[in-house]
Amino acid sequence: MEEQKVWVPHPSDGYQLGQIADLAEDGATVQPLDPKRPAVTVPYDRLYPAEQDDNKDVDDNCEYRPTEGEWEGPAGPVKLLGE
Repeated sequence: MEEQKVWVPHPSDGYQLGQIADLAEDGATVQPLDPKRPAVTVPYDRLYPAEQDDNKDVDDNCEYRPTEGEWEGPAGPVKLLGE
């Protein structure tokens, strides 16, 4: 499972794509694919699998496409609270 690509929550971007760097009892350390971002540790229930094949010619399971009052998550569009 280490080095597997996953989506993890990000406070301003919604989700960010990363690679599992380490596994622990309470969660996984994920290194974002953007080298400017620091590694994050998240609980296992907040990891979402991502497409492993970089050359696949289809949308991933968690493409971020914001629309007015909504954002696209792994389960589809989600209405933001307060909007």
